[in-house]
Amino acid sequence: MSVDTPDVGPNYVSALQQVVAAKAAWRKHAQSLTWEEKVAAIERMWVRDKEMKKMRERDVVAKKLST
Repeated sequence: MSVDTPDVGPNYVSALQQVVAAKAAWRKHAQSLTWEEKVAAIERMWVRDKEMKKMRERDVVAKKLST
């Protein structure tokens, strides 16, 4: 074994294979979408991002108030 290669077990290899397969499936799905579907997905993502930002900001304020 070389210095650059980490000693990984079978669980790591199995998890890596699952991630690679999931990414390939997602790419295949994304390629099958029409551009209208892709735009709609991006718009939904923007809404979720705004909601997550609001929640993070509330958490920061709550932590500041509790200390």
